[in-house]
Amino acid sequence: MKMAGKRMTRKQFIFIIACFIQGSSFYTMYYYHMAGNEAWLCLLAGILLGMLVAYLYGALGDSYPSCCLVQINEAVFGRIPGKILSFFYLYTFIVSCSMTMRETSQFVAGDLLMETDWIPILTVFVLACAWASNAGTRYFASVSTFMCILMYVFTVLLFLLLLPMIEFKHLLPLGGHSASEYGRSVLYCTLMPFSELVVLLFLVPDFKEAREQKNLWKQFVLGILIGAPFIIILVLRDTLVLGPLLTAFYYPSYEVVRLINFNVLSHIESLYGVLLIFILFFKSAVIFYCITKALARIFGCRKNIVFTAFTTGLMLLCTQQLCSSNVSLMNLALHRIPYVLLAVQVGLPALTLAVSRVKNTVQNKRSSVKCG
Repeated sequence: MKMAGKRMTRKQFIFIIACFIQGSSFYTMYYYHMAGNEAWLCLLAGILLGMLVAYLYGALGDSYPSCCLVQINEAVFGRIPGKILSFFYLYTFIVSCSMTMRETSQFVAGDLLMETDWIPILTVFVLACAWASNAGTRYFASVSTFMCILMYVFTVLLFLLLLPMIEFKHLLPLGGHSASEYGRSVLYCTLMPFSELVVLLFLVPDFKEAREQKNLWKQFVLGILIGAPFIIILVLRDTLVLGPLLTAFYYPSYEVVRLINFNVLSHIESLYGVLLIFILFFKSAVIFYCITKALARIFGCRKNIVFTAFTTGLMLLCTQQLCSSNVSLMNLALHRIPYVLLAVQVGLPALTLAVSRVKNTVQNKRSSVKCG
């Protein structure tokens, strides 16, 4: 009974996926630099491709019930090669988590607590992630549904308050980019954040009952269908209000909310900032937890306080050393990270699933020969 309380149900897993996607809301500022006022179109295409990527992860999880990603790699490629491949995944998880932590810390330091050093904020943020990681899946499962619904309610409310400032002409012109630019933008919207969902395969062993893991791809797709409209609302809202000024701000979604001025609601951006920080914290904490589990599994140990402490120090160091400035972070996010994610978080799972299917086919043929 004690263990059951620490595990999650199918519905809770779906809302964890949805909240994880909502926690990627800062990626919208990169979408605008890629596609401008047509970012919403590229995002719609990215969501469709993201479902295909999610189907890949679900099929991989269904092939190896109750196994995390490290265990799947070892089962398909062998113990040593499997661990090596797991380190590639681990690298991308660290990069994704560092990006989210860096953006969140600098957002708090620059927009909420003016002229504050972001390093102490980062330290508090990482320690909070360590606490959530120590609480485990029980924490993520307990808050995900409430936070997902709350973010939708608050975001729709803000959208209604911004109706007087909306200009539909900002959606035009269309077709202003080349085919290669559209392709690159759609690829970007697919990889960030949908390729990052591969990290959630580390939560699969935490299902309350093994039977709830069946048709895992459906749970990934449902999570996307619940979480992705949140990002679409943000992108459309920012585009309709800011128009050509989309790339003039580092956090456009927050700057839009600042424009609301309805007497007692004149500083509603403060409340929005708090909710935004929490949803970013949720995503960071999930990845932090999965990094800790991955490290423990690679070294053949159970997740414990030692690995949590090591991950805490690792994330503090990596987040500070990720880049030297916001400009370099922007360049890194636009020109390097997407291709790393494509190679590791899409290419490797596709290779793993293909090799697994080939091995199963060969084994079935051998069994048929022996029976004959």
